[in-house]
Amino acid sequence: VRLALWKYQHKKCCYCERIRDPKREPDIEHFRPKTEIEGVGKPGYWWLAYDWNNLFFSCRRCNQTKLAQFPLVEGAHARRPTDDVSREISVLPHPVEENPEDFISFRWDFEPLPIAVPIGKDNLHRGETAIQILGIDDGDIAEQRGRLLLTLKGVAAKMLAAEHLMDKTQIKRAKREIMEATKAANEFAGFRRAFFRAAGLGEYVATDR
Repeated sequence: VRLALWKYQHKKCCYCERIRDPKREPDIEHFRPKTEIEGVGKPGYWWLAYDWNNLFFSCRRCNQTKLAQFPLVEGAHARRPTDDVSREISVLPHPVEENPEDFISFRWDFEPLPIAVPIGKDNLHRGETAIQILGIDDGDIAEQRGRLLLTLKGVAAKMLAAEHLMDKTQIKRAKREIMEATKAANEFAGFRRAFFRAAGLGEYVATDR
């Protein structure tokens, strides 16, 4: 199951989007915790412990940071298999049923060191709270994203120059580069897409999941 999830998720952690080695980090994340929900004092979703739709490949850091946290925006936590979990709206965006890009964007700086930090963008603050719960604004991860900045800036500059010159051949080439750079299989695909959207090049961004 671990390897199947890892391949399905483009070999990345479902939360921080880092490419990981499944042999070194064999964690399986239960989106809805199977044990008592932290801070709520209610039993976890034990009946979903082996439900494929509740399982994700996660790096050890994200899995151990989240643990049994599962706050809700509205609704009450289901307590038994007969309860309808679809009535819950979790603070954490579901990695498949929802698009994390609707809740989380990024801000970045080139100086003194290139970094890219996630920020919440939705009115219900689900993205902001998810960042706090998962700790995906951690300095090391922000620096790992930041290492992409010069490369992404160079690709964006090619497209902007091609559009200015109305060079159809160069536009086609730059479009292909942006599409390849923002495919879901890439590490930090969410950040990559946010960068090109901020540069006014969102129409060229890949839309696969």
